[in-house]
Amino acid sequence: MALRLIILVFLALLPGFTFAQTPADSSIAEQVQRVNDPWFGKDKADHLILSSALTATQYYALHREAEMSSRRSLQAAVVSTMVIGIAKEIYDATARKRFASKKDLIADVLGIALAVIVIHK
Repeated sequence: MALRLIILVFLALLPGFTFAQTPADSSIAEQVQRVNDPWFGKDKADHLILSSALTATQYYALHREAEMSSRRSLQAAVVSTMVIGIAKEIYDATARKRFASKKDLIADVLGIALAVIVIHK
């Protein structure tokens, strides 16, 4: 259920993002950085690990410390982590010398999915 929720939120919000800036806003350095956005780079590993750790930590805090049900704790942790990841990409899309990356969002979703799998094992 939580994984479906992640996927639905991701798919619902993805078309609304504008990942490209106008040419007047883009510098040559930015364009080079966009080209150098590898799938297996450190940045993607950071996104995967951080989103997984954030999901698991929130789940633990909500379930064990706040005594919420396992299902509700996991749902809240998943949604919260996804919102944080989307907010980060929106910031990247609007900040100077940065760009939003679909690959970063996919790494976030994979990290959340990893946490969900580990929690339910």
